[in-house]
Amino acid sequence: MEGVLGVLQGGALTIKDAYSKQITAEIDPQYWDMLHQVLLKDSATLAKEVSLLSEAQLTSVFVKPVYGSYARNIEAIIEHAYYHLGQLLWLKKGLENKWRRFELGILSKIMYFALIL
Repeated sequence: MEGVLGVLQGGALTIKDAYSKQITAEIDPQYWDMLHQVLLKDSATLAKEVSLLSEAQLTSVFVKPVYGSYARNIEAIIEHAYYHLGQLLWLKKGLENKWRRFELGILSKIMYFALIL
């Protein structure tokens, strides 16, 4: 989301796949809270920026032809969010039902790997 948002706000595409896995396995609650707040803020900003796009802008090339259109990149963000939502629901269901014997520390590590994949 960060990369698309930056471009929508007139900036360059500065993100790289190499930066996507820079989260540590040991995450404290304050860091999670910060990530949560950033996600909420960026999501609201992205929704506002997308609502301002014209039909012509949605179908135009996003930075380079290899990246597809603006619409395709926005769709990819939505699809990716649903992917992670499914992971979260799967873990929640496991916690509620069959995985009660697992320690929370083990589940947090599973969640870490789910987030970086």
